[in-house]
Amino acid sequence: REERGDPSAAIAAVLAANGGERRAKIVAHLATELARVLGHANSAAIDPHAPFVDLGVDSLLAVDLRQRLESAFDLALPTT
Repeated sequence: REERGDPSAAIAAVLAANGGERRAKIVAHLATELARVLGHANSAAIDPHAPFVDLGVDSLLAVDLRQRLESAFDLALPTT
């Protein structure tokens, strides 16, 4: 199973950033995790403005992504 990284590192990076940088760090982390879920080598193929469906995310991949984000940021996300 793939390592997901240290949750405290993702949290620390976001909290250390200022307002504009904070959003950019969250978007970058989301793109990285989405790329992993989709099987891409890196996040370069991820358009942050594209709908998940257009990127190829189905319901099972969405669950995997949610679990990765919950783990990275140590929080519970809604299922809907």
